Amino acid sequence: HYRVRYPTLPCLLPLSHLETMHALLRAFRRARLPMAYSQGYHPKPRVSFGPALAVGIESTCEHLDLDLIGLADPAEVAARLGRELPEGLRVLEAEAIPPGEPSIAESVRAVHYRAEFPQDLWGERALADRVAAFRGAERAVITRAAPPKSRDRKRQPKVAAPRQREIDLKEIVTHLAVEGQGQVAFSLRADPSGSAKPAEVLAAIFFDGEPPRGVKVLKEGVSFARTARPGSQGQPRAPRYLDA
Repeated sequence: HYRVRYPTLPCLLPLSHLETMHALLRAFRRARLPMAYSQGYHPKPRVSFGPALAVGIESTCEHLDLDLIGLADPAEVAARLGRELPEGLRVLEAEAIPPGEPSIAESVRAVHYRAEFPQDLWGERALADRVAAFRGAERAVITRAAPPKSRDRKRQPKVAAPRQREIDLKEIVTHLAVEGQGQVAFSLRADPSGSAKPAEVLAAIFFDGEPPRGVKVLKEGVSFARTARPGSQGQPRAPRYLDA
């Protein structure tokens, strides 16, 4: 069992999460790694990806878990995979994990972002005022619209229509601060119970509910749940944040 960390560079921003997954799976086959496969009529490689990254967000900390047959040096796994990755993808690190390690989705506790605002439109004072207003508010509720209904009603089972969901960002945003000219760092609680999208947070705090425009977002760190595994204490990638 191995966990791999990889970035999504600016040239990959137009790709969806599914397209990035397909590129990585093809690289696994080209690298001739001894992949383990599921059972059944349609066996698939045993690879587990982290939560989907929204299109347009750069990241330095995407993760995936994969199962190989037999033991292998993590450095060799990273080297063989790195040679077969397309331009814009590379392996930052690979490590062996115990068989009983929780999945990435189960063990993530917080995600850390950095937003870069256009300096000609957003001064440091304007950003600080928005941050102070959010901190002083008792609640900051956003409403997530239900997904649209499918036009093919014949294939849809008769279930109750999904309702709109209200999310209090005061329970989700664990860190929010202006860190330099046009720079805002924020952390979002993330666990199996759910989280919020970076675009939702930026829209609610800085754009009065409108979609954020002209803002570059970088996913720069992830905090995992603490485990008994040596060297894995759940510390966030960005050292200035407190552990989730």
